[in-house]
Amino acid sequence: MIKKYLRLFIIVLICLVAVYLRFRHLAGRELWNDELFQLSQTAGAFKPIWSRATYGDMTCFPGDYLITYPFVKIFGPDKKKWGMAIPHFLMTLLGFYFLYRLGQRHFKTIWGYVVAFSVVCMNQYLIFHSLELRPYGVLCTLALAAFYYTDILWRERNLTIGQKCWIGSVLIGIIWFHAFGIIIVLCPLFYGLLTQRTNPEFKSIFKDVFKFLLIVFLVAIPVWLWFISANPLKFTRETYLSMGINTFTYIANPLDGFWKFFNRTVFYHLIGFKQLYFLLGILVISIFVPFKEKARKFGFFLTVVLLPIAIILSADLINGYWFLIRQYIYTAPLFAFFLGWLWDSAIHYYLDKSSRKFTPRSVIGLVLLMICATAGTIGLALHIFSRA
Repeated sequence: MIKKYLRLFIIVLICLVAVYLRFRHLAGRELWNDELFQLSQTAGAFKPIWSRATYGDMTCFPGDYLITYPFVKIFGPDKKKWGMAIPHFLMTLLGFYFLYRLGQRHFKTIWGYVVAFSVVCMNQYLIFHSLELRPYGVLCTLALAAFYYTDILWRERNLTIGQKCWIGSVLIGIIWFHAFGIIIVLCPLFYGLLTQRTNPEFKSIFKDVFKFLLIVFLVAIPVWLWFISANPLKFTRETYLSMGINTFTYIANPLDGFWKFFNRTVFYHLIGFKQLYFLLGILVISIFVPFKEKARKFGFFLTVVLLPIAIILSADLINGYWFLIRQYIYTAPLFAFFLGWLWDSAIHYYLDKSSRKFTPRSVIGLVLLMICATAGTIGLALHIFSRA
């Protein structure tokens, strides 16, 4: 019981720091061009969502418009940014909740929570997008929710009709919220399918989930196609070419150096705080620590973090649009969860007397783990004290 309250206290403390950093950042800036455009499209009379109008994005998906419109009506359009940030602040808190719930399902030590929440707390790009008058901060919460509920769907066999209806409604809402909603839902579903392939009851599980998803997608996909097929701003690939837009203006072309591209896109952007780079050491340390379900955990990274980035990059190449961090920022909290999962698994291996075995390989893993954690924590502490 004491450990439970200590864990909750540490998580709440990190979340409070995260909230402080987000509001401090908002206090130090004004609305920028894209936010002003979305504000101009949100202010005024309510737009029927079936009209497929623009709401400040390149598409006509109305998700962010629906949650921000009442607050823009109350606090805008005279740019009272604090009031208009309320819905995104609430969605940020909801994201913290889903990250905590995922930890309860998968973490065995407090260190998984510390790693995951620290990355989410300190990531400079999450700090910016969380309270931005744009949909991207909300997508972070929806991505965590999608993984949480699809994980339940694949792994729990005794769901009631009410629980299935709730999960179905959430998944449909995510798909309808934004153009990326379909990716946010499909990738964790695909991951769940892969993880269940070795289950002796796979055929029965697949049959139940397939029937459920058939209903969900019969409802969700026609509406998604209705929105995605619209082009309210009349922009085409030719339009972008005439404007001089290059897909790799802001992020290096992988053909010019894949490691530079990967390091920037995945490690730099998804951690978003250099003093936490030491947490990446677990990717190498995991080679030496024989914790359970290692393939499953790295499969999560491939299918739920990297696959969406690859799909979004492909779409940008096809459409001739910029490849931008905001398009895949929603994978950042999922990457934070992945790092937390690996650190938790490695630490638990050495703490669990029933499973640990000291072999030359595992001893090397333990030494590397201790060096990485100690050096990284000291470096982080020195950075924090130097900024105080």
